[in-house]
Amino acid sequence: MQNNIYECINIENVINKLKLKRIHQIGTYIYVNCPFCQSKNERNGYMKVDTIKNLYICNNCESTGTSIELYARLKYISNKEAFKELMKETPILDNRTYIFNNPIKSELYRDMVYSKFLEMQTLNKRHYEKLKSINFTDEYIKINKFKSIESNPDKKKAICRKLQEQGLKLDGIPGFCATCS
Repeated sequence: MQNNIYECINIENVINKLKLKRIHQIGTYIYVNCPFCQSKNERNGYMKVDTIKNLYICNNCESTGTSIELYARLKYISNKEAFKELMKETPILDNRTYIFNNPIKSELYRDMVYSKFLEMQTLNKRHYEKLKSINFTDEYIKINKFKSIESNPDKKKAICRKLQEQGLKLDGIPGFCATCS
């Protein structure tokens, strides 16, 4: 099983960003000219990209790795720098063909993610005033930790990124869409 940070960057979008030449696609596998050995000869093989597992392998030069490692290696930067660069670019997170082959996370894990998510929310003025209008005291609002869920899509993605930076995996968590994981 891969480390969760490697699974959150869509390898198909990475190969598009790197402008790797696609040869053909069979199911969830994309074949590209290998940027490391420059193999264009079908007998030697092409780099095979698994869009579900976010892995690549070249049968000719035996290069293998994850979406982040591919980006890092071709940009001559560390995996950490590659991850940071890719996380800043929303197209890398968007438009992922997502196959839900992973089960819902455990109740304990979901509770941890939801708690962290709620900690990052605030209570907006309109909601605060509505609570006050139905006679909720400031103390009651504070004790019960009333929050407003962010509605701005960019701010939602920023919150998802912060959760991921804390090492939380968002797939298998109801309420989080594929673009967040």
